[in-house]
Amino acid sequence: MAQNTLLICFDFPPNEGIGGRRWAKLAKGLAKLNTVVHVIKADPKKKNSTSPWTAEVEDENIHIHSLPRTYPEVVSDPGNGLLDKINYRIQRYLLKQKTKGTIYDVAIEWDKLLIPKALEVIDRENIANLIVTGAPFNLFPYAAEIKAQRPELKLLLDYRDPWLLAVNYGIPGLTYPRFLEEKFKQHKALAAADFITCPNEFMLEEIKSSDDFRKIKGEYKVIPHFYDQDDINQYLVQSKPSPEKIKLVYGGTLYMGLEPWFKKLCEALDQVKASRPELYNRLQIDLFSKDLQFATWFENHQEVIHLQTPIGKELFTKITEANACFIFLAHHNKDYRTTKFFEILPFGKPLVYLGEKGFVSEFIEEKELGWVLHQPEIDFIQVLQELENDTFQASNQFDYKEFSLDKTSEMVEGWLL
Repeated sequence: MAQNTLLICFDFPPNEGIGGRRWAKLAKGLAKLNTVVHVIKADPKKKNSTSPWTAEVEDENIHIHSLPRTYPEVVSDPGNGLLDKINYRIQRYLLKQKTKGTIYDVAIEWDKLLIPKALEVIDRENIANLIVTGAPFNLFPYAAEIKAQRPELKLLLDYRDPWLLAVNYGIPGLTYPRFLEEKFKQHKALAAADFITCPNEFMLEEIKSSDDFRKIKGEYKVIPHFYDQDDINQYLVQSKPSPEKIKLVYGGTLYMGLEPWFKKLCEALDQVKASRPELYNRLQIDLFSKDLQFATWFENHQEVIHLQTPIGKELFTKITEANACFIFLAHHNKDYRTTKFFEILPFGKPLVYLGEKGFVSEFIEEKELGWVLHQPEIDFIQVLQELENDTFQASNQFDYKEFSLDKTSEMVEGWLL
């Protein structure tokens, strides 16, 4: 029998932000299994754009509670004016005084609002399970405090990103005392958890190895990324890409550390333009990402590469119309199959991998899901020629159906019963 669950997700829809997608979908999946899901999230930012996943959580079994933000927005989203810059410096100084760990965690001091609200909802709604997803990672020790007051709760902590080994959130630049504070916070959280989850085995091993205080009692499990069959049913159409263009598409984060690979891509495009100008003129590469600062890398190929802001679910239409889909991974996530990896597969599009060699590139080659550009300036021309001649045959070596939202939701529900 399904049990009432409380989910704490800082930027849950209608808040924008990629962090909301994973648990918006899983809340939808759990609600479909008759689990009543209460959600505590932060109020949207002042300049919030509505999340494309908002409709996913409009369900009679999903109830959303929103709390004011406590983190100074001038730090999370700094402005360019003189007063903004002065206020930014002041707020950074104050953050350093009030926190012992990283100052770049938007849940700093949110516990003052979160914990009383969580206890209220737990008691009123007869909550049996508490699920908390990070980043922001201060939510994890806050969850430990909630469980200390309601020890009968089952607590699941879900890492969407690395914490102590992160390349962001201010972690790499921490002094040793501040880094040690983050280690203490993580251990406090892990010691309270019944389940510690993340999207893949590699991160799971990193989490295990990063806690060296004592053995944790909770179970370590993988909740892989997944696709939603509802999206496939809505956007998958049986049509071939336009013969006039060779279209490649990418949607999602462009990670730090990809700059050398963007340079290699541009060098490969230089080769295509010089040796096959007619092929170059047919090429269209659409990148949909908030990381528009990378546009400078593609200035010499603006007629081919179009870096644009995200378009939500309309990305599925672009995938349908494309000949292939790019996968970009930097060194720190070369072993992580992202959300988009699984969302692309049901469309039957070949993958073009550009990035560090690792589990994902090996997986693509082993399962014959597309191409890995080991030498982009050479390999990319060959890839385009195969796309031009439509000679790629999708492999049957990988059953993507095991990574559906329905199967993943059933798995999670089974742990919580």
